[in-house]
Formats: sequence, C-alpha cells, structure tokens
Amino acid sequence: MAQVYALRYLARAAAGAPRDLADALLARFRPIHPTVLVFNCTFDCDAQCRMCGNWKRGGLQPDLTLAEIERVFGSTLWTRLENFHLSGGEPTTRDDLVDVCRVVLDRLPHLRKLGLSTTGLTPHRAIPMLTDIVELCHERDVIASFRIAIDGIGPRHDAIRDVARGFDKAEETLRAMQELQRRRRFNLGVSTTVFSENLDDAENILAWARRRGLDIVFNMFRVTDP
Repeated sequence: MAQVYALRYLARAAAGAPRDLADALLARFRPIHPTVLVFNCTFDCDAQCRMCGNWKRGGLQPDLTLAEIERVFGSTLWTRLENFHLSGGEPTTRDDLVDVCRVVLDRLPHLRKLGLSTTGLTPHRAIPMLTDIVELCHERDVIASFRIAIDGIGPRHDAIRDVARGFDKAEETLRAMQELQRRRRFNLGVSTTVFSENLDDAENILAWARRRGLDIVFNMFRVTDP
C-alpha cells in the first residue's frame, strides 16, 4: 500500500511539473507565489529536548488564534500552496489542532500534501487528533503525512527528550497509526535529529525503523537565530 501511495504522490508531482518549470522561469523576472510552507503553529511543547530551545519560547507570547489563522490563509498570497507542514513546539498541544487543519484544507485550493511533525509523547491526545486529520485529508483527496520524533532507542530517547517513558509513548503512537494505515492511506515515518549525544546511536535507530517498516529522515542539528 505504501508503494502505491508513493506512486500516487509522484504522479501528482509529475502532473504539476510543466507548471513548476514555468514558475521557475517566471521567478527570474518577478516574484512568484510560494508553494511550500512550514508553519510553527505553537511553541508550547510536551518535551524539553536537549538539542532544541523552542520549548523555552512557549508561553512567551500567545499563539495565533483559529480566527487569525483563518484570516492569514485567506490571503491570496497562499493560494498556490501545495505542500503545507505543521510544526512547533508540539502541534498536538493545541486543543484546536484539527480545526486548524480544517481551515488549511478549506483555504488552500491547490494543496497536495498536509504534513505534521509530532513527538508522539501524549498518545491519548495525538492518536485521536492524527486520526481526525487523516479523515479530513481523505475527504478532500489530500495526502496526509506524519513524522514522529525518535532520537534514540529506549532510555537514550527518554534522556534526550527529558520525558519519562518517552520512547514507549512514541512507540504507542506509532503502533496506533500503523494500525490505522490498514484502513486509510497516509504517509507515516520517523525523524531523528542527529547531534553529539546520539550520533553513535544513529545506526541502531535506522535498524529499528527498518524492522518496523518505517520511513526515516535524519536531520542534522543546526542553530537558528531565535
């Protein structure tokens, strides 16, 4: 099913290739509308990761409200967006996350893919939210794609994320979403931020992901200006 789904996405991308080429040529002469966006919908987080300082910004200023998000994406600036990714902080800390996704899906007529990065550390919240988002995307024929963070195996992950039983909780979320894949088509994988404290565990993480049939992305640690 995963391969069929991947081919479906590639087919959509190929169909848009002539337009993408035209946009690339046009961009030499004037600005074009963005087609990809990563939106940090909150800086609140359920972890205090050793390689990330975003959680320190949580609560310093209010998140955009649902009404504000609706106004933002009602702008014609975003009408050509095709790939939209929700990040944070931890998106599932927002009680209205599913409504945020509904607004995005309703406001962006050319959307091909809705992605979301999550710690998966609160299965009781994450599983129903992600399930609802899958259903929203299914209704609109948009590809849903989720990445659950795994930065070590077992206690290593718990220490990096500073969450007791963090690895077990992330695995619980992953298992539930893999079970959902039996009934609904969506992309599911894990992401790992590689830095000094888990570099020697990278091959173990890769082997763990392969045993479970999970796609994996390794991100190199980098510092950004707050």
